[in-house]
Amino acid sequence: MSDLMGRYNAWRLGILPASKRDLVPRRENVSSRLNHIETTLDEIQRKLAQHNEPSFDKSLIRTNLVPSTANEALAKTEADGDVSSRFDRVDGKLGEIGRKLTQLDAGLMPTDLVQPDTNDALAKAEFAAGVTTVRSTPVMLSLETTSACNLRCVMCAHAYGEVHRPKHLDDELVTKLKRFLKRAKHVQLHGIGEPTNSPAFWRLLGDLAPPQICNSSINTNFTVIDEERLSKLLDSNLKVINVSLDAGTEATYQKIRGFSFNVVVGNII
Repeated sequence: MSDLMGRYNAWRLGILPASKRDLVPRRENVSSRLNHIETTLDEIQRKLAQHNEPSFDKSLIRTNLVPSTANEALAKTEADGDVSSRFDRVDGKLGEIGRKLTQLDAGLMPTDLVQPDTNDALAKAEFAAGVTTVRSTPVMLSLETTSACNLRCVMCAHAYGEVHRPKHLDDELVTKLKRFLKRAKHVQLHGIGEPTNSPAFWRLLGDLAPPQICNSSINTNFTVIDEERLSKLLDSNLKVINVSLDAGTEATYQKIRGFSFNVVVGNII
């Protein structure tokens, strides 16, 4: 926001040249874009005030509203005071939302107040407004809960020792990531290792948002599943479980993964 207002103020002082030829359409373009930003922020503020999370209307946000375009248009818009005051209002709304999010992180507001849909809308509104210091958190998370694996599949880097110093995700980092996990709209909890062997995976599993509002997934070889672990998976908010079963017979599976095909199939059914 400060960069955007800086360019605006610089233009007002005559530092940036302005073309009068397309002044009116560019002014209308900026006004239209600000309408979308302000409408989006009003909706977010309303949700924060009500302490609930109804489905967010994504049509409120213009997907082609990018900061570079807004900067270019603003730099060539007439300094009539209206654009400046409207950006001040947008900045004020973002500040108000930011203060509420700070209260939430400090435990002064309900932890479920900002859910994935609201966080996603706020991120898009901030991007549209061209702000450089954001209040939203990442809407997509890909977390490698472990780089260690119990198998040595022929097509994997583990088979030829190219996964250096395999380890589980650090406990302290897991704690720090929990608040981001609850607000993310897309979450992946696996990487080069086997997630169900990782303490970090089981700690993070309980903080996923419901599958109706968060697309969460894991890839697993499903070799270490027992009744207790299976119950935890099925009772969680995890939306997709991808099982790597790249063979149709015991012999082929044994050649590829060096484990029992029948055990994995039994874990599935």
